[in-house]
Amino acid sequence: MKDFLSLQFRYNATVLKTNLSGVSNEQSLCSSEHGPNCLNWIVGHIVNSRDGFLQVLNQDLTWTNGEGKMYGQGADFDPTNPAFSLEELMALYSTAGKRIRDGLEAFDLARLSEPAPFGVGPGDPGTLAKLFPSLIWHETYHTGQTGVVRRTLGLEGAIK
Repeated sequence: MKDFLSLQFRYNATVLKTNLSGVSNEQSLCSSEHGPNCLNWIVGHIVNSRDGFLQVLNQDLTWTNGEGKMYGQGADFDPTNPAFSLEELMALYSTAGKRIRDGLEAFDLARLSEPAPFGVGPGDPGTLAKLFPSLIWHETYHTGQTGVVRRTLGLEGAIK
């Protein structure tokens, strides 16, 4: 499972960085009235969600004082007043990625049967063995969204 998760994180990082290439901070704050959230929110949401992995892996969290609250699910995000630039979010993303890799390396697979510290899905408290795939699926979903938003900004698709 550790190898699988590490590979998924590497794939996600490649896709995210590719989809964001050539996107300015200003563009990252634009969203279509018919499309998903803006790129700034999506990247911030991924960083915010990675704290779930970091918590389980006993690694330092990215945000410890609620700095990422505006990137939470259902949060009221104001693109005219973002807390972080796209460049800052990508630096946080990279830092969280390194911490996750370090945490996975040290993770004892015997812990997979432990209860998850937060819900895996509606009404399912689950175990770490169920939580990890759920968290990586969530990140992969939002990573894919960045390709869609890139196109709504009038940019050519980056993944060929």
